[in-house]
Amino acid sequence: MRPMLRSLLAERFKLAFHNETRDMPIYALMKARTDGKLGAGLTPATIDCAALGRGRRAGGPPPAPPQPGQKMECGMMIGPGKLNAGGMPMSNLATALAPQVGRIVLDKTELTGNYDFELTYAPEALGSGGGPPLLNGGPMPVDPNAPNLFTALQEQLGLKLDSQRGPVDVVVIDRIEQPAAD
Repeated sequence: MRPMLRSLLAERFKLAFHNETRDMPIYALMKARTDGKLGAGLTPATIDCAALGRGRRAGGPPPAPPQPGQKMECGMMIGPGKLNAGGMPMSNLATALAPQVGRIVLDKTELTGNYDFELTYAPEALGSGGGPPLLNGGPMPVDPNAPNLFTALQEQLGLKLDSQRGPVDVVVIDRIEQPAAD
């Protein structure tokens, strides 16, 4: 699909671009404590999701979504102010955090293997309106006592986001034109 889209953009808009690496602000996801102790919301996975996935491909049913208060078995659910995952590497957590903090997040936890994690935090206001996040057109219920994302990471998972500079892959547009009339 991507090659077809690239071809269309090049043909219709005379789009020319290149990729390059730039030194930009990033966050490094790291252990928060010097002794390496993790928070109660982050535990090594107890289910082999790869083996479970092989069983599903052989005709087994997919797992049911978790009930409220239950842990996610294999996969990740992200909602406003909530992140629930089972059997995921830390790199997936870093990727899931990036849209929440507006920067690339690199996994520098040195934690190998898969983990279960559950994180609850006060979501930031979406958009420029400055109000609470919306759910079905109305304000989403937000726990006024929930910590912000940075505090929740430290308190619940024993991790932190450290502001750094690092290499970021970017797309640079060299040329683009208005399309010609059909």
